[in-house]
Amino acid sequence: MKKIYLFFLSLTCIHFANATNYPGNGKAGFGGTVGKGSLDVSLTGTDFTFTLNRGTGDMNDVLVIYIDGQSGGSTSTANFTDKSNNLTTAISGYGGTGKRSTFNFASGFTPEYAIAFQPGKGLPGSATVVYLRDNDSHTVSYTPELSNNNTTTAATYSVTVPSIWIGLVSSFKFMATYISNTGYRADEAIGDPMTGFTQGWNSYTSTTAPLEFTGTLPVSFGAFTAAHENKVTNISWNTETEINVSHFNVQKSNNGSDWKTIGTVDAKNIATGARYHFTDNSSAPALSYYRLQLVNRDGSSDYSSVIILRVSPARQIDLLSNPARGSVNININNNVATTYRLELFTADGKLIASGRYQHSGSGAERAYLNLPAGVTGNLFLKVSTATEKQTFPVMCF
Repeated sequence: MKKIYLFFLSLTCIHFANATNYPGNGKAGFGGTVGKGSLDVSLTGTDFTFTLNRGTGDMNDVLVIYIDGQSGGSTSTANFTDKSNNLTTAISGYGGTGKRSTFNFASGFTPEYAIAFQPGKGLPGSATVVYLRDNDSHTVSYTPELSNNNTTTAATYSVTVPSIWIGLVSSFKFMATYISNTGYRADEAIGDPMTGFTQGWNSYTSTTAPLEFTGTLPVSFGAFTAAHENKVTNISWNTETEINVSHFNVQKSNNGSDWKTIGTVDAKNIATGARYHFTDNSSAPALSYYRLQLVNRDGSSDYSSVIILRVSPARQIDLLSNPARGSVNININNNVATTYRLELFTADGKLIASGRYQHSGSGAERAYLNLPAGVTGNLFLKVSTATEKQTFPVMCF
């Protein structure tokens, strides 16, 4: 018997109003770049595109978009301390001692990610996607290309972000603020009127519900699992929605960074979702990584989260005395106290005997299951716990 750790991926779609253009708040403290402009949000395949339609002022500062699509997240920028570069300084609203423009988010809005971008003047600008962290450096998850990144007077500025880099969501809450790369905040925003805010290194507490975007990913995953049993690894996943999907590539790695496709499963493209299964017959090292590559009909692709599967050789079951007479005997080697269920089946799958054995966890112990009177021939013994199972062919006479 092998020890298995299962990791699950789940994604639940939340449905919000299907708007894609969001106007600025009308303010013009920094010239009206954002306040007199608007933001377009769209979802194509598995990629989100955020486009700022510039208002009346030049794009001299940083647009920061805070994204809330999951549980958890931050309630304020008060504990953001990352000022390692211009964009993270703007995200934190912190330019150093005495230079903090705290944004206390509205109740129910707790962003986990931020997208920030700023063009340059004759030089390339920059964009970043970060996972927000209090009292630490934000974690850069993605560095998108910024359109029109070398001019401050373009009509639009766009970044495209694969959904995996903001939590594999299709719907989220958000708001955007306009701020200098020293943390000096404007009264211009998208999704908040900034009522009563005096722009600068000042604190602001929002009481306005954030904006909401909803889209439809080609696939909404339900569960993704893997279990090692009988010298193979069984991989299963199910979807809740599927739209224009070509296939799934099952990928495996022994180190979490070098991936190899070990099989392909065609998508069923059932709008209400479907179930899938793949068997990895290759040997299982002590530690394996699995993920799914989702390939769409348009050729674009995305990835699931990663399953980590550990197989411990210290836990095992050995069948004793085969052929068996009178009883089937096994040796269980396990250092954890566990209840085992023993089930005996005929070759055509009929259950003819069963029992339970409580292992003490003290290493190797023997267990047995009595054979029913008169039973002979080829049988199968299934030994299982709540999360594991192993089957042995048994000859009885």
